Amino acid sequence: MNKPSLAEDIAFARAMAEEGATAPSLSGRFAVMWGTLATLALVTHWAIVRQILPIEPAMIGLVWLTMMILGTIGTLVLKLSLRDKPGLSTAGNKAEAAGWPIVNLAIFGIVIAIAISVIVRGQPTVLFDMIIPIAFALYAVMIALSAKLFGTQAAHWRVMLALVLSVITAALLGMPEIYLLAAAGNIAIQIIPGFASLRAEPKAIV
Repeated sequence: MNKPSLAEDIAFARAMAEEGATAPSLSGRFAVMWGTLATLALVTHWAIVRQILPIEPAMIGLVWLTMMILGTIGTLVLKLSLRDKPGLSTAGNKAEAAGWPIVNLAIFGIVIAIAISVIVRGQPTVLFDMIIPIAFALYAVMIALSAKLFGTQAAHWRVMLALVLSVITAALLGMPEIYLLAAAGNIAIQIIPGFASLRAEPKAIV
């Protein structure tokens, strides 16, 4: 398999334009992977807090650290799987490739800052709950940008859902069920649309 050149990507985008279509997003596999990992971590977090799982609450940090490590490794592997996909150089895919890592880095930075605040300054652990509404707000921005770039009008419901979840989860700070709601939101906003995006991907150049 050969990596598509810029000229091939331009030709691909031109062909799509002539057909009245927009080059599809290639981020579906990342949405499925990160959405699945986050959903598993959220449900596990809730089960530990509710003492459904016989695990000490102090181990919750390890759950999220494991998710981040697996997600980072998975991202590197999935990037390699895109080498033969046409459309990598289109504006939409370039924007997503640049935007989503910044979103994830911002969330990770907030997690570290809150951890320092809790461990060093003795602030309440409920501060960790704030990560959820912040994450949904950032998701809404990125999904809205992607919807505009790829011309996917149907994605606007995901934007609205992410915004609604951002508000509702902010109102549920301190309640363990915030993690179950966030897990359900991840399935609706990331996993299901991610599989749909995978089905819409163009065939590889051989």
